[in-house]
Amino acid sequence: QTISSLSFVNVFTASFTPTRANSRMFLYCNLAYGKRGNGELQFPHRFLRNGTLVTQNSTANGAGFDVMRFPDTANSAGHMHILYQGMDEPNTTSAITYAFQILKVNAGYNDISINFNDCGSTSFIIDEVSL
Repeated sequence: QTISSLSFVNVFTASFTPTRANSRMFLYCNLAYGKRGNGELQFPHRFLRNGTLVTQNSTANGAGFDVMRFPDTANSAGHMHILYQGMDEPNTTSAITYAFQILKVNAGYNDISINFNDCGSTSFIIDEVSL
């Protein structure tokens, strides 16, 4: 998957029904990504539950936070992993959908390549924890 959007894009989604109303959800994403061109690569990320923000690492447009910035911008390739996690208490036993989203913060930056150059697997895990 290649992300070039200046708006948030779903990278992963997971739908399920909690077994208890007082469950806590452990949200976890291990993302393998990279760039395929010279220059900067930056992006923020966030989790949504049924379209509502649960946790986010920066402002809505991504300002003020760089997940990745290669010091050698002349290098046309590079890859890394991020681990992003959060907690949620949905207080329901109805079906819910979680989404992990990212966006490209500047049109002049590189597109975000997920699973770039077979650099590893991506995973999205949501774990229900009973109180």
